[in-house]
Amino acid sequence: ISLGLVGSEMCIRDRVRDLFQALKNVMLCISYQKFATLRAKAMKTIKAIIKINPETLNEKEVLKIIQLRLMDVSSSTREATLDLLWQSLTQLNYADEDKV
Repeated sequence: ISLGLVGSEMCIRDRVRDLFQALKNVMLCISYQKFATLRAKAMKTIKAIIKINPETLNEKEVLKIIQLRLMDVSSSTREATLDLLWQSLTQLNYADEDKV
């Protein structure tokens, strides 16, 4: 019975990972939309994804979007991107403190 539970937990974990990957890909696409509110919401969603999986911040596409959105014409999009960066830096700082 325990082997079956371990297998199903791994399957669920894989499905959740795949769902987050799909969500991240959709948000990356939305971040190119012409509507500033959609770009800002996409950055807020990417921020939430990074909070759950900090490794996402190392992905080339994510870094490119962050760089582009820091120079966005919309202040709300720039602000959402700065919030994302602040959260990520704070997360890294806490992770470093835990290692010490």
